[in-house]
Amino acid sequence: MFMDVVTMLDELQGKALHDAEVRNRFLNTKKSLEPITEFCKVCQELGYELYEMDLICAGEEFHAAMKRSTNGGGENSPMLSGEDDFYELFMASITERKNTDFIIIGASILDVLAQPVTTDVFQTGSVSASHVAIHTGGDALNEATVLAALGSNVRLVSKTGTDYAGKYIQTHCRQSKIDTTFLLEEESLETGVNLVLVDDSGERHFITSQNGSLRKLSPKDISDQALLGGRYLCFASIFVFPTFDDNALTQLFSKSKAKGLILCADMTKCKHGETLEDIKNCLSLLDYIFPNYEEASLLTGLTDWDEVADAFLGCGVGCVVLKAGARGCFIKTKTERYWIPAYLHACCLDTTGAGDTFTACFLDALDHGMPLPECGAFANAGASICIEQIGAAKGVKNRAQVMERYSHILSSME
Repeated sequence: MFMDVVTMLDELQGKALHDAEVRNRFLNTKKSLEPITEFCKVCQELGYELYEMDLICAGEEFHAAMKRSTNGGGENSPMLSGEDDFYELFMASITERKNTDFIIIGASILDVLAQPVTTDVFQTGSVSASHVAIHTGGDALNEATVLAALGSNVRLVSKTGTDYAGKYIQTHCRQSKIDTTFLLEEESLETGVNLVLVDDSGERHFITSQNGSLRKLSPKDISDQALLGGRYLCFASIFVFPTFDDNALTQLFSKSKAKGLILCADMTKCKHGETLEDIKNCLSLLDYIFPNYEEASLLTGLTDWDEVADAFLGCGVGCVVLKAGARGCFIKTKTERYWIPAYLHACCLDTTGAGDTFTACFLDALDHGMPLPECGAFANAGASICIEQIGAAKGVKNRAQVMERYSHILSSME
């Protein structure tokens, strides 16, 4: 019985966090002479048969669930004089919880980056590089870092070990004000560390650890609580995690859609000759997808930009955004089509993380209500800043910095 009550309250909490009218109905119960009776009445009117005795019996267990779901982890859960007061716990959860703009799911690793590196190293055995350093990396961590720098509230859903690299990532997230409630730490897991060799042109070449955490995130690592309270969910890279096949992604996206989230996904190159047919079910649930042209062309087997985008649209994706590097980006929906130019004056040092920065900036622009062409311009501006710095997510410091280059791109489009 207790778990049934917890489940119902979790669902009601989600409704309150997504629907201002529902939230206000619950908050107004505090004005009643019999607030708990009025609270139960609202629950029943919303289709949940909850009664006062249910709240009394299940209070302790729900408190534990609330501590896990409250933004920032248990240390930020509401402090109450009586933690078994079920009603007060619920009210605290919908009044004190900090809104989450973005839920980002994917990899969090470290990059050991050297730049510039030539093939001479394989002949000479040793070369010098002007920059050798440790940086945070991984698709999800990169996107979360940029979004946080732009001023958004971000929740990272990822997985690391408890080793030095894992602690480094945790520290970075705290400093960046990224919510790590659902950044799992697994003692038996080795945190992923990539060697990133950047050539003279700024293109990067990766050496990844087979035993690291890079590809270890699985569906069981993502709880329903992790999906509560956000506006956008971005699965940072399709084809990174072996256990996230079409079926697993479809289940995740379906649950997220049911919670009112706007669904987005980035991707990397398919690993085993997959085609659109292999992921068509999960694609049908996406509002936005952000592949680069090479990834999208490989997956669709097509080369024409319109045909590539149309193939994704034919699977049910709402908006296709093809990253085009120095050309900018190509955006297409069923009714709109745009080529958005890149920022022309960038000096490329390192392209690591440029695609993740692009996606993060596009999402931020969407959240600020920009129309699609302006989202593309803002994303191109952010990517141009990224490639001028060494490291995946070091460039973007704040929104004003990106807005300056965004204005230049808009001027070039007039």
